[in-house]
This record gives sequence, C-alpha cells and structure tokens, in this order.
Amino acid sequence: MMSAFLASQILVGIAFLTDFVSFQFKDRKKILLFLCVSAALISAHYFLLGRNTAGLLVSISILRFVTSYFSTRKVWMFSILGVTLLGFVYTYASSLSFLILIALMLITIGAFQKEDKYLRILMMGGTILVIVYNAIIFSPMAVLLEGSFFVSNLIGYYRFYIRGKN
Repeated sequence: MMSAFLASQILVGIAFLTDFVSFQFKDRKKILLFLCVSAALISAHYFLLGRNTAGLLVSISILRFVTSYFSTRKVWMFSILGVTLLGFVYTYASSLSFLILIALMLITIGAFQKEDKYLRILMMGGTILVIVYNAIIFSPMAVLLEGSFFVSNLIGYYRFYIRGKN
C-alpha cells in the first residue's frame, strides 16, 4: 500500500508538468487554465501531508484561477482575498501558516492583473514564499515543483519582457 507521503509527492510530480508549461504561454487565460489544474493537484498533496491550512487555501486557489479567467475586476480579487483569509482563520494551525497565507495572497493579487507581466512578477514573489514553506514542511517534490515554476515564470518573463525589448 502506498503511503500518504509518497502519494502526495506523486501528485506534485504531475502538477510539476502543468506548472512548468503554464508560463510558457503569453496568453494569461492559458496560464490560468494550467494553474487551475495544478492547484487541484497541489491542494490534494497538502491534505495528504496533513497540512489542512495549505490544502484549503490552495483549494481556494482553484476558485481564484477560475474567477480571474473570466474577470480581472478588483471586487472579485478582494472577494477571493477575503475567502482566503476566512479559510486561514478557520484552519489556522501554527505560525508557519502565515507563510502560505502571505504567499497565496500575493499570487491572488497577481492572478487578477490585466497584464501577464504583473501577474508574473507577483507570482514570483509568492512562489518564493511557497518554496520556503515547502522546504520547512519537508515536501521535496513540492520544492522542486515550485522551484521549476519560478524558473519557468522567470524564463517566460525574460522571453517576453527582457529579450523581447532587444
């Protein structure tokens, strides 16, 4: 029988692919679709590890990505931030939970940006915090996933906004 830890790492391995592919698109809607699939897998990973705050907040990310796919109106962004905060309060387990809260709030703000450039910048900041969180809870595949997500985002940012200017 497979352990919950092993199953969680396999789910993150699958999410690895959707995360990496996501930022190789310029179209923010394509980015958001891939991130939605990834969030579902990552959420399940956290629940399997017994990290319910992270699991719930990443589940809320699915709602964030679906909502921001259809609208970048700030009222929706603030609504998702509010739901995220309520989920945090409801499941708060330790001060470590603040790290994932801040990370996902940055990523939420990024998801509601009209331009992918600002989406990328805010998500890079949030991703760094998620990497730290995953290292602390010892989820090696999640560290690898988020590290590759960060690198993919950086590569996309370079391709579209640095190299593209030259």
